[in-house]
Amino acid sequence: APGEEIVLKFEEVYELLCHRVKTAISNGNTKVLMVPSQNDVFHHVAFPQPPMPWPLEKDENVLMLPNPCTFEVNDIVFGVSANDIIFSLSCE
Repeated sequence: APGEEIVLKFEEVYELLCHRVKTAISNGNTKVLMVPSQNDVFHHVAFPQPPMPWPLEKDENVLMLPNPCTFEVNDIVFGVSANDIIFSLSCE
């Protein structure tokens, strides 16, 4: 209801979002790759970062990856880092 305050822990909000992701991809052939960020509220901030935990029942369409990481799609290798290197370099 308008004006009501809902109090949730960050972990609970994360779990709710994971439920939404799982529901959104449940009827298709979509895979979701999740990579942590140093801006995450409840995850390790040291770099490199381990994968975030998937709080739900294991799902082969959701891949929890570390930061940084590499993964392969159709014989093409991708490298991913959630760090904003351009911002870091511009501050020096």
